[in-house]
Amino acid sequence: MLDSVDLLIVQLLQEDGRASWTEIAKRAGVTVSTAYRRATALLESGSILVTVLPATDLYPETARMYEVRVRCRPGTQRAVAHRLAGRSDTRWVAIVTGEYDVAAEVVVPQGEDVAAVLLDDIQNDPDVVATQTDMVLRSRAVARDWSRGGARDGHECDPSHLDSVDRTILAALRDDGRRSYADAASALGMSESTVRRRCADVFRRGCAGVVTLVQPHLLGYQQEVLIRLDLLPQHVEGAVRTLEGQEGVHYFATTLGATSLVCELIMKTHDDLHAFIRDVVTPLPGLTRLTADVELIVFKRGFVVCPWASADPARPSR
Repeated sequence: MLDSVDLLIVQLLQEDGRASWTEIAKRAGVTVSTAYRRATALLESGSILVTVLPATDLYPETARMYEVRVRCRPGTQRAVAHRLAGRSDTRWVAIVTGEYDVAAEVVVPQGEDVAAVLLDDIQNDPDVVATQTDMVLRSRAVARDWSRGGARDGHECDPSHLDSVDRTILAALRDDGRRSYADAASALGMSESTVRRRCADVFRRGCAGVVTLVQPHLLGYQQEVLIRLDLLPQHVEGAVRTLEGQEGVHYFATTLGATSLVCELIMKTHDDLHAFIRDVVTPLPGLTRLTADVELIVFKRGFVVCPWASADPARPSR
């Protein structure tokens, strides 16, 4: 858990990950040196990560998405999750409880060979013993800032809104969203004014955004769970409308496969989770079955490897 000062600084970084230390200090009611020292400690420890992401990466419209669940050889779950998180085509990866050990969301661009990705790459991992794949029909992240609980809608942005120069600049800010424009410009061989102007433009248009990732438990959120719902087809959209307005719902996806709806819940307490299942999920019209996986370690969110995940687990010898 964070103390009240750290929590306020994190909340301010979630509002604007590139806010100046002077602005953060002023709003937090602390000195600039305190704001800098506290935030730097959180960043360097890997407790939080400020990154810059194109909206078309978070909400790709020209790709096919699949949820892949993987059963691993005993003791290799971390290594498998780490390798999946290292792939450029995985958007989310976590070690989970249940029938399978690792769950991942894989994005396959139109025109690429799905079989090559799902069969030749993922299933050929020597530590993978079984997989199950569902097609994602529609997905939406409805809240990323758990401390404030606010929902954020996906930006409907065509990939053509970003040219190669935009993407090069955004890539330079991916691992450190607070990197100065001057430093990024120097590394890219561009002028600082070009980098600053391009970033201001894509941020203004919503084609990219600054995102602050935080370990939920540091904010008092102790329950990270995936619930999988089987619903009669005519009731799926009604369930989506009900779930997307509920506090604690972080993400949902309608799927074509073993279940019809997957929903990620991030909640503070066991009692909160119990009440949500009892009062919101169980009464859903058309619900025929409910299963759940507890997220043990989240390795990747929004195409970004979480800094608190395992650094580089060695593959056990066979």
